[in-house]
Amino acid sequence: MSTEAPINPRITRAFAWVDAAYAKLASNLDFVVRQQQKELSYDVASAFITRVPLGAEAPTGTGKTLAYLIGALAATESSGSTTKEPVVVSTATKALQQQIITKDFPTLVQAGLLSEDAVTLAKGKSNYLCLNQAEEYAILLEQAGAQEGLAYNEAQATLASEQVAEMVIAFNEHTWNGDFDTYTGPRPKSVIPIAVSTDTCIKKKCPHFNDCSYYKARGRLGTAKVIIANHDIVLMDLLFVSQKMEPTLPVPNYYVVFDEAHHLPEKAIKVGATEATLHTLQLLIPSVKGIQQLLKTTSTLAALVNNRWEVELDVLPVMQPLRDLMQLLNSVPVESDSCQFRFAKGVVPSVILVAVENLKGPLRVLHAMLESIVGALRDTQDSLDPSVMERASEIIRRSISVTIPAKAVLENFVQLTSPARTAKWLYKKERVVSLHTSPLEGADVLQPLLWNSTRTLGVVMASATLRDLGGFSRFAQKVGSPKQTQYKTLPYTFPYEKSQLVVAAMHATPKPVERKQFILELALKLPKAINSKEGTLILFPSWSLLREFTPRLKAAFGEVKVRVQGEHPVKMLLQSHCQAIDKGDGSILMGVATLAEGLDLPGTYCTHVIVVTLPFAVPNDPVEQEIAEILGSRYFSERSLPDATTRLIQMVGRLLRRESDIGRITIFDRRLVATNYGRQMLANLPPFEKIIEPLIAA
Repeated sequence: MSTEAPINPRITRAFAWVDAAYAKLASNLDFVVRQQQKELSYDVASAFITRVPLGAEAPTGTGKTLAYLIGALAATESSGSTTKEPVVVSTATKALQQQIITKDFPTLVQAGLLSEDAVTLAKGKSNYLCLNQAEEYAILLEQAGAQEGLAYNEAQATLASEQVAEMVIAFNEHTWNGDFDTYTGPRPKSVIPIAVSTDTCIKKKCPHFNDCSYYKARGRLGTAKVIIANHDIVLMDLLFVSQKMEPTLPVPNYYVVFDEAHHLPEKAIKVGATEATLHTLQLLIPSVKGIQQLLKTTSTLAALVNNRWEVELDVLPVMQPLRDLMQLLNSVPVESDSCQFRFAKGVVPSVILVAVENLKGPLRVLHAMLESIVGALRDTQDSLDPSVMERASEIIRRSISVTIPAKAVLENFVQLTSPARTAKWLYKKERVVSLHTSPLEGADVLQPLLWNSTRTLGVVMASATLRDLGGFSRFAQKVGSPKQTQYKTLPYTFPYEKSQLVVAAMHATPKPVERKQFILELALKLPKAINSKEGTLILFPSWSLLREFTPRLKAAFGEVKVRVQGEHPVKMLLQSHCQAIDKGDGSILMGVATLAEGLDLPGTYCTHVIVVTLPFAVPNDPVEQEIAEILGSRYFSERSLPDATTRLIQMVGRLLRRESDIGRITIFDRRLVATNYGRQMLANLPPFEKIIEPLIAA
């Protein structure tokens, strides 16, 4: 795309803007313009102007973030439109968001390409305090402390009255802005009950609307030129628009860049998944009787509600079919380790479907009645006497505590009884009983929400790892990108050949039949591979193996030197790790594969990455099991191997974070060189100096 001459005046203007932008950046002696980075900016601008989606794989060090920001800005600056058309940058991790805000954005500001108020961060509603909810909960919790048994749901048990009260005081005294991420005081176990929520928010009818932390932040989004968001927010925005609900982003249209786009398919799957927590519903349904009693004892409210809905609340039509369904599900045997039972090929037994249908009708009626009650009381809540208003708030809270899980159950039932291609399963552990459905591919969600949407003006997907053994085809399939989508790969820029990738001399492999011997051999050779004076990152394939080797390595190198994922928050572990390196002490950071995501330890903070085994995922979750059943013998080559290759590229990518970095990678899984599929994986890794340790007879 970038090698062709511009085909319309707008592209010509955009390319000229890109050239001027890089010229301004080059005037800063600390910035080196790379041609491939500039080419990517051209490609992004072209993709947005022509509305042809772009997928770009840009290895670490190519400067992809600045490249797509400049390209996106060039597209908006060349549009000539008087309508605000912001750029939304969607990430998968907070680490990348912080990098954009603290590093890339200031660079553009310093070059005069953006103003300081042009960029803002978008967060979901649940990140902000709802003052109305918090004040009511503070009173309720205080009363519950004085009157045992007053608590009406599980959510209340996660809160402490003094903590909620302190948050309310801090917000009212303007010492805190209502963003939970910035709160420094003691926090409740869960802030969900006091967070802004679509289900509880009454918007302009709220007495605190003008001071609402969420709507103030939302207002800033409406004036920003660049909005930093995450995949969840963008996907929910597209979903809400499709359902004619209030969008999460207060702009009519936008260009979107999905950075860390390799996460996009799995994020989309979560958006399309449903969960029916039947045990929760069974616990909450009886509280409807209390709602009825509150209405009967307050004639003013009863009159308001009866004008909207004249049928008396009755839980019996719901409770009996709910008990029948629960009893039926409790008779289904589940796997002992996963506590799940998957309905193979998405076929749910007819006896369960009949029980679901018997519950669906009366539950829908009850849900509609409670929704109607909430609507009637909200419409008139601000005109009620204070004493009656407090009673109305109590009824609204109790009703919503039932409508939220009821709505989730009804949505699940729709998918459960649908013939559409989905994974369906039962989860059962002790008193917990839930039904689940999930799309099999992100494409099932992204095609209607993203690719068929008129809300986005253009789509760019960027990541350091989009390709696998088959190039871009697997990723294109997972996201369901249109046929005209253009994919490109940027060349490596780091001097990988100066660093080593060592395949350790291991006689045993992690295969099940050799696993016991592999662990014994690993216990001998892993400590010997570690230099305790440098920064080391060890990535284990499972929590169980991590826990098994934690005491071994602590005994070998000392408690102080070994830092283990799960023992402390990752942020604290990284701070402690870096502090130790800064002091000249070595540090060993241990974790599972998830620790590799978004981890940025440049220079001496990480000079040795150890990969214990090749990252093949065991198909033990229902979605993977369903896909494995569909693909049969093709599952390994079409799913397992490509996904493992992508994960391995991400893991080894932790070593070099800056152009001056140097170090080594050690992989203890001999299959990388001893099997055909392993050699395919090895060939797709960056061009490190490859060292294969010779096997010595045991």
